[in-house]
Amino acid sequence: YLEERVKMCKNACIKSISNYRYAYPYVYFDPGRGELRRGFLLPLEKEGEVVLVATVMKTDLGNYIVKTVLEPYMALEQARRVSTIEVDWMSKLL
Repeated sequence: YLEERVKMCKNACIKSISNYRYAYPYVYFDPGRGELRRGFLLPLEKEGEVVLVATVMKTDLGNYIVKTVLEPYMALEQARRVSTIEVDWMSKLL
């Protein structure tokens, strides 16, 4: 189960390299630091369909980590808080 999720994350990262709009901007409140932090939503696909969305954040060391994994409808709700939806994979979920 975990290996499948890791593979989906790797595939999504590869897609985002060739299509910068694949990773959608995301803002969240970090209670530990008491500030807003930026990250992005990364769709995890299985057989060409978005099944989960990873929230990816940049650490203080410059690395990226998956903070949590959301259901697609939850990711849409979070994305609407930041801006209008204009990314292909997200528009398809509507």
